Amino acid sequence: MRSMLQPAFSVKELVPLLGAVLLAGRQEEWLSALSTDTRALQAGDYFLALKGPRFDGHEFVAEALHRGAAGAIVELGAGRRWLAHHPTTKPVLGVADPLGALQALAIAHRNRFVLPVIGVTGSNGKTTTKEMTAAILSRRYSVHKSQGNFNNQIGLPLTLLGLTAGHAAAVYELGISHRGELTRLCELARPTIGIITNIGPAHVEFLGDLDGVRAAKAELLDGLPVDGVALLNRDDDSYEWLHRRCRGRSVSFGMSSSAEVWGAVMAMEAGEPPRQRIRLQWTGGRVELSLPVVGVHNVSNAAAAVAAALQVGVEPEEIIAGLEQVQLPAMRSEFRRLPGGVGLLLDAYNANPLSGQRALETARQLAGGGRVIAVLGDMLELGPEARRWHEELGRRAAAVGVHRLVTVGPQAQGIADGAIAGGLAAGAVHRCGDVDAAHALLQDWFRRGELQPGDLVLIKGSRAMRMERLLDGIEKNHAGGQAGAGDH
Repeated sequence: MRSMLQPAFSVKELVPLLGAVLLAGRQEEWLSALSTDTRALQAGDYFLALKGPRFDGHEFVAEALHRGAAGAIVELGAGRRWLAHHPTTKPVLGVADPLGALQALAIAHRNRFVLPVIGVTGSNGKTTTKEMTAAILSRRYSVHKSQGNFNNQIGLPLTLLGLTAGHAAAVYELGISHRGELTRLCELARPTIGIITNIGPAHVEFLGDLDGVRAAKAELLDGLPVDGVALLNRDDDSYEWLHRRCRGRSVSFGMSSSAEVWGAVMAMEAGEPPRQRIRLQWTGGRVELSLPVVGVHNVSNAAAAVAAALQVGVEPEEIIAGLEQVQLPAMRSEFRRLPGGVGLLLDAYNANPLSGQRALETARQLAGGGRVIAVLGDMLELGPEARRWHEELGRRAAAVGVHRLVTVGPQAQGIADGAIAGGLAAGAVHRCGDVDAAHALLQDWFRRGELQPGDLVLIKGSRAMRMERLLDGIEKNHAGGQAGAGDH
């Protein structure tokens, strides 16, 4: 990723800021743009050599400088070894830890600005809620927001470096999988408003159990200033516990009228992509609008976005305009209609038990009286309880009335077993070892006409499963269709 820094930092400033040693070049030079990827690098950028389990940016320092990088930030020892064979007059700063240097630079840059910053975390719905919040605020303000999946300890600091004096508000997604990570993300972003969308069994392999998930997400509450505002889901089982953890003011949102900002589905609207007519209400205000994001759970996400926007001053017409035009990234309840009349619901950005249940309910909602064919892949990072969570999702698939179930991957065998235990006929359950096998099965059904107009195929699984490959294969043989949108 590449980030522009406005205003720039001088090398003289960077040395004490990053705890760096100037290994080459002059301290009078300036850093005005930073890149961690030579493919995105432009002439004049500084190259930051990050190191991970499967990559080492120090292998690309020479290429970066050859392509016009103005300088580099590298690990101290590696930098000294590199310079022994590649002398340069460009500034090369050696640091103890390049990632730590990136984060220190991001903190220093973030501290240049005073503005409302909304941090969004939770087990599900982070991206959707972030996009909805930004869409509303952008009707009035210049909004800085997270792009793509830049929500972790590398992506967030790179995002923060793009903040400028022209921005009047910011909305950042905060994604974690381990305890302590959210504390660090809050140190970086300094949110003034925090949203916890919900608490569910996500990343429990690392967080232990639901109590561990709840404690990890509560780090956002600790990271808010005393005069900050926490926005909590009134319908979530963890609401009371989180509410008691708040140091300052909290506002509730959800689908229940006991929430301070709440929403309800009024009707599904005809058309493609499908939309739902919803009502959102709060003390002193109420709006009705056409939401271009399917799924009842997304009304709760919209209520969270409204609760956040109200904290920084918006008008009802701005809420309507923002939400009616929100556009979500791909693979989040993305709807397509094939020419033969079969619907496809791609919700494969990621998966956990709660998002799987919501995807099934959304598919049932969209299909109406039509048949639902659910293609469900492994849900990863669920730890020792993975088998139980997969079986419970299978029971839920049977309960919502899927016509056929296709499971993909070894862990998804539990989904198949749970569905049969829940009453789905064994002949309606098809177990596939991988995506290729599931693709061949679906293609065979299409060729034989076993999928009918009005049927809806749901595709859902963890990111590592790359379930979207099913959609690619299907569309090659069924060209056309239209797209809509929705979240993990």
